[in-house]
Amino acid sequence: MSKRSLSGVLSLIGLAAACATMQTGILPGKWLRDGKTTIPITMGWESISHSHQMGDMIVTFPSGEKYRGAFVRLSSGVKVAYTTSVYNAWNMAGAWPMGVGYGYYGESMGWGGWDGDMGDGIYSDFAAFERNYTGKVVAGLSSQDGHALRCKFRVNDPQVGFISGGTGLCQVSIGGQIRLHF
Repeated sequence: MSKRSLSGVLSLIGLAAACATMQTGILPGKWLRDGKTTIPITMGWESISHSHQMGDMIVTFPSGEKYRGAFVRLSSGVKVAYTTSVYNAWNMAGAWPMGVGYGYYGESMGWGGWDGDMGDGIYSDFAAFERNYTGKVVAGLSSQDGHALRCKFRVNDPQVGFISGGTGLCQVSIGGQIRLHF
């Protein structure tokens, strides 16, 4: 085998190994709203790190409104850009109605509510947000219409990522919640 052929084969093997560790998938859920019909919702996701620690998410509501954003498992060494984008979506001014900051309709996921003890949906600072959610998978998505989703997930094996299964809960700024089981 020539050096050129060997180099090409090694490049393909390297590329295949790198791609094999990235993940994409869907998370099925239900959008629940008081007094309204439950609507199936599917969130798409793609990891952008080999550790499955961060990535992108998208969901389209029945109205056609698209929400895009990031997910991140907060830990030391995670890229600040992803943590910051999630934090910003969670703190969108005016997106979150008053009274929903402490758990979601009384149903906490055991993480101290949506925002700990820091008010209705607004963290006092970025460091407080990181401290409260370190080790957890969180997501923040927003739409061009100024609406937002903030999500938290219990992933069965955080090292493996969403493909290991788990549950999620998203608060929807236009009302209701999305419950996910994957």
